[in-house]
Amino acid sequence: MNAPLAPTTPPPKKKTRWFRWVLLTFLVLLLVALWVAPGVLAKSSFKDKLIADLTADVSGTVRVGEVSLNWLHPVTAFDLSVTDDAGKPVLSAKKVSTSKTLLDFVLNRRDLGTLRIEQPAAEIAFENGTTNVQRVFAKYLEPGDGKTSPRPAVAIELTDGTVKLADVASDRRRADRR
Repeated sequence: MNAPLAPTTPPPKKKTRWFRWVLLTFLVLLLVALWVAPGVLAKSSFKDKLIADLTADVSGTVRVGEVSLNWLHPVTAFDLSVTDDAGKPVLSAKKVSTSKTLLDFVLNRRDLGTLRIEQPAAEIAFENGTTNVQRVFAKYLEPGDGKTSPRPAVAIELTDGTVKLADVASDRRRADRR
């Protein structure tokens, strides 16, 4: 008589291997998408929304011509301009770059490093004991209430800049005399 056959294990299912390949492909595509996302977002209209959100406390308008975003390189903005609520220019710069990379900002938001501002131009108008710069950045100049997180540390480095000063009250008097 024949002896009963021992039970054998079934061969591995091909679905398991297929699922692994799909999962691996998905993870690779996700990593590639995350890697190129900053560059793609910098070239899209999302850039303008991001700048508007980051500068929501500015009493005026901040515009940036072009932005360079990369995980392993400093963040760079070109053709930056800040105008007050009346549309008058307050600040502009040819190029603003950071000493830290985008990845550094994600990992540590408390230290922004050094902002290098090339060819900045400021048009400061004095009126009624204050300036247009103070009015535009008033919310940033307010002391902290202690309840919110402290402001991040930042150093600013200016190169080849110009400043134009104007006393609005005396300009009015001069205009009245003419």
